[in-house]
Amino acid sequence: MQSLLIVVGVMTAAAPVPVARAQDASLRGFDAYVEQALRDWRVPGVAVAVVRNDSVVFSKGYGVRELGKPARVDAHTLFAIGSTTKAFTAAALACRAAISCGTDRGSTARRCCTTSAT
Repeated sequence: MQSLLIVVGVMTAAAPVPVARAQDASLRGFDAYVEQALRDWRVPGVAVAVVRNDSVVFSKGYGVRELGKPARVDAHTLFAIGSTTKAFTAAALACRAAISCGTDRGSTARRCCTTSAT
């Protein structure tokens, strides 16, 4: 079973990978979606990476690094993310547990693990 992991870093770091190529049909409209999210959340910039089967298939920066300054975010922009790795790890493990148990997206990992143990 192939898996797809989407990592969206709002004020996070993007690993140094090639900048996104021209959007194919599966990503059409994604740029507009991210630009709207920046406005809705009032975030100056974001780096987005899509990883599939251990390979980065999309990486791009949107917006600016800091409000009032012209420097744009790109795929290599580093952000100060503080201590967020525990939250990312917990979310990834919860998703992995839910996938392993074959639950739908509406189920929680706890319910998944509780029902599979009985």
